[in-house]
Amino acid sequence: MPRNPTRLTKHLVLPDFDLSLALCAQTDPEIFFPDKGEGTGAEKAKNICRKCEVQKECLIWALTNNEQHGIWGGMTTTERENLKGRRLSRKGAKRPLVVDPDILAAARR
Repeated sequence: MPRNPTRLTKHLVLPDFDLSLALCAQTDPEIFFPDKGEGTGAEKAKNICRKCEVQKECLIWALTNNEQHGIWGGMTTTERENLKGRRLSRKGAKRPLVVDPDILAAARR
């Protein structure tokens, strides 16, 4: 056991929405962390996210906390990075159109 167990969680930021409402909490978590190049795995996770009542809050949390792994709020890491304007897709795809002002604000933080 580490000498200072709080050190392990010092930078852990838990979501500020009710996780009991999140469909991912009722699903195998591995679905939300597909292997690279596993397009169907990402689509399975995104389909679950589309049905989730806290999808928006989840995406805002991932953008605000710069989450680097997995599907959050229905978006992959690359999609979130594109949304934040950090990197353009190698395929030259345009940035996703986002209408929700809360998501736009989180992406620009």
